[in-house]
Amino acid sequence: MSTTTVGSSSVARLVSRTSIILGGQVGLAWLGSLATWSMQMTTASFWAMTTLFMASALGSSFWGMSADSSDPSPVLGAAVFAFVTGAYIGPVMAMHTEQLGPAVVGAVCAASIVGLAAAGTIGALASFDWRKAESWLIPALWGLIGFHLVGALLEMPAGLDRVVSLGGAGLFLLFAAVDVARMLALGSAGEDGWGTAVVVANNLFLDLVNIVLHLLASMGD
Repeated sequence: MSTTTVGSSSVARLVSRTSIILGGQVGLAWLGSLATWSMQMTTASFWAMTTLFMASALGSSFWGMSADSSDPSPVLGAAVFAFVTGAYIGPVMAMHTEQLGPAVVGAVCAASIVGLAAAGTIGALASFDWRKAESWLIPALWGLIGFHLVGALLEMPAGLDRVVSLGGAGLFLLFAAVDVARMLALGSAGEDGWGTAVVVANNLFLDLVNIVLHLLASMGD
């Protein structure tokens, strides 16, 4: 069997495994959001949910990176991470649904999935070094995080906040393209295990969640 054939088979395996995990994560995130939909967030509950979110994110990624290539158990970590993420953003999604209506929120979620697929397709077809692309996207991400932190302390003009939120959605679309390019590079290198698929799916899942939240924020009051 030629090296090209082996590489193609590995890429196909990684793509299929990543797709299965990501699809399950979307469903579990929705269930998680329903679990906390009506929760009244206090300072204590916010920090408790934030701690759970960070722990599940780091734990799931570490599990995926450290697992044997034939070990499917990291999928469990990805499932827990998705459910916790949904629970973490449940009250925020409820707030946007109350403001914008369920039809608008549903349309934004659907458009975000389509956008993720389109960005991933571009990432798969375009020829670029994903490491270099990521190196300039990371500073932009830190700038976005910094703006949100300042915005939590100071009242930002509504127009500026909406523009930055739209820019944030675009930024995570670019991250999605990079994450798909990275997935194909990993598959071509023969890294097609469940652990690798979990790490890639986690990244794409977070891209999708951030696209949805930033688009909804750009439409809010």
